[in-house]
Amino acid sequence: MSNKRILTFQDISCVGQCSITIALPVLSAMGIETCILPSMILSTHTGGFKNVVKRDFADTLPEFCKSWQDNNITFDALYTGYLGNRKHIETVEFIKNNLLKEGAPVIIDPVMGDHGKLYSGFDDDYVNATRELCSHADIILPNLTEACLLAKFPYREDLTEQDYFFILMKCAHLGPKTVILTGVSDDPEYTGACVYKDGSIFYARAKKYPGSFAGTGDLFASVFTGTYLKTDEIFKSAQAAADYVSNTIGETIKNPTNDYGVRFELLLKTLVD
Repeated sequence: MSNKRILTFQDISCVGQCSITIALPVLSAMGIETCILPSMILSTHTGGFKNVVKRDFADTLPEFCKSWQDNNITFDALYTGYLGNRKHIETVEFIKNNLLKEGAPVIIDPVMGDHGKLYSGFDDDYVNATRELCSHADIILPNLTEACLLAKFPYREDLTEQDYFFILMKCAHLGPKTVILTGVSDDPEYTGACVYKDGSIFYARAKKYPGSFAGTGDLFASVFTGTYLKTDEIFKSAQAAADYVSNTIGETIKNPTNDYGVRFELLLKTLVD
């Protein structure tokens, strides 16, 4: 599956390795032409920085999309991350109906919370809007908090494998064929993801490191998306993403330079064919 062109629709955080500043280099390193549609631009990501400056592009992006349509520009996949505005769901609809090639997958990371809480500025209306967003997806990649919100299931850190299955099934009822629950494992020695497809689950496992690292969900989604576009294999792509995130965390612990992200750049060469 070569010569692919993907559109990634998410924010640009100018400082703080996440969102487009992860997706663009990762997907490009994997040999995929990567086009961007910034939902908004932020001075930094919102995890631990103060005086974060935001500029939302919700009213401008439809003009971008119409320009692409006028120029007969189409994409082999759509991958969304942090959107932050309910208006962007209409843009996703337009892209899906007018700018994607036949059979192009829609891969959605329904970014809205972590550690049992919504991110700042989000509310129940945004959760409902995100459920609608997921109805347009072929694949979604929520973390545990986001999956619980989508499934209307109480968040706990001690959820069982049976709970995971129920949550994933409820998320799949929103519309996506595949649901990938990130940052979980069936073994406390490992981390990774739980993949739900066709009524069955599969675990992608990788070495677990202590601590919490910003941007790892974006990194998982980007590596998964790139691998999937090249292989068309869900489980292989989930395992590749779990391994890359784990290895990146290991390198970050050995070579720390900041406290706001992971040093994924050190291992980009491993993604190049």
